[in-house]
Amino acid sequence: MRIEYCVPGIAPDLPLRQISTTAEMARAYARYRPPVPPSLIADLIARAGIIRSDNLLDIACGPGRITFPLAAHCASVTGIDMEPEMVAAAQEEAAIRHLENITWKIGRVEETDFAPGTFRLIAVGDAFHRFDQAALLEKVRTWLTQGGAVAILRSHDTLTGTEPWHEVARGVITKWTGKDGARLTAPPQAAQECEAVLKESGYRDVASFTFTDPYSWSIEAVVGNLASTSFCAPDVLADAADDFAADLRRALSSFAPDGVLRETLTFNYTFGVA
Repeated sequence: MRIEYCVPGIAPDLPLRQISTTAEMARAYARYRPPVPPSLIADLIARAGIIRSDNLLDIACGPGRITFPLAAHCASVTGIDMEPEMVAAAQEEAAIRHLENITWKIGRVEETDFAPGTFRLIAVGDAFHRFDQAALLEKVRTWLTQGGAVAILRSHDTLTGTEPWHEVARGVITKWTGKDGARLTAPPQAAQECEAVLKESGYRDVASFTFTDPYSWSIEAVVGNLASTSFCAPDVLADAADDFAADLRRALSSFAPDGVLRETLTFNYTFGVA
C-alpha cells in the first residue's frame, strides 16, 4: 500500500503529521458513515465481470467507503481524492484492515492520468455531481480495458429519512445552526440523470439498480455522523458543539429505549460499459 501525490506543492509527509479539525472530521466520516451494502458490491462485481487479476479505480474515494469492499475482489484498487485528510483517514483504516492492494493518490482526477486500458471498473461514489460529468466520462474512457465499465454509486443521507427520530434530529439541527435541517442535505443525483449523461457520452448497457439495507444506529453514532458533515462539524458549531451534541442525545433518547435507532437505508448505482 502506498500513497502518491499528484498535486504540485503538497509535501508527501504532511497528511500523516497533520492534526487538525479537518483530520478529525475525516476520521468521523470514516467511522460513522454507513457502509455500502454487500449486496450492492456483489451485484456490481458480477455485472462488471470482475476477476481477481483486474485493477479498479475509485474516484473521490474519501476515506475508502467504496475502495475497501472493492479491494476484496480484485488485484488492486487505486483510490484518488483531492483532500489529504480523507486519504490519510483511508490509509489508517486500510492498515487496520490489513489491506495491501490499494494505492492512494491525492489530487484532482481531472489533472491525473493513467495508462490506457488500466482499469476494468471505475467507480464514483456520492461525488459525481461535483464534476463536469461529460468531461470526466470522456477522460476516464481511455483508462478502461475493452468492455470495462463505469459505476456511479449513490446513498441517501440519514437526514432525508422518514422515521420519527429523523424529524426530531432535523429540528435539533435547525435550533443550533439556524438553518432548515430538512434542506441541508441535498438528495443524490437522480438515476435518470446519471443514465442520460452516460448514454450521451456513448456508454452502452446503461441501467440503474437499487438496494435497501436495514440499519441500526447508536445515538453516539448519529452524533458522530453529523460531526462528519459540513453543517454540524465541531469547527462550524464552535463553542456550541458540545451543547448541540448533548441536546441531540436528549432529544433522541426517547426513540431508543434499547439504545438503538433504526431505519432502512437506500443505495443505488448506475452502470455503463465503455
